[in-house]
Amino acid sequence: MFRSLNSEESEALIKHLEKARKKPMSFFVKYLEFEINNIRRIKK
Repeated sequence: MFRSLNSEESEALIKHLEKARKKPMSFFVKYLEFEINNIRRIKK
């Protein structure tokens, strides 16, 4: 499902997830949905 990320993208994603972890879970879920939609859009 996920395209392979380069190291820069991976690091950015990890930083985002670390920030998201400190925020409410609902934000985290919305963020993940947003990311998945972006990846699907890129793949088309």
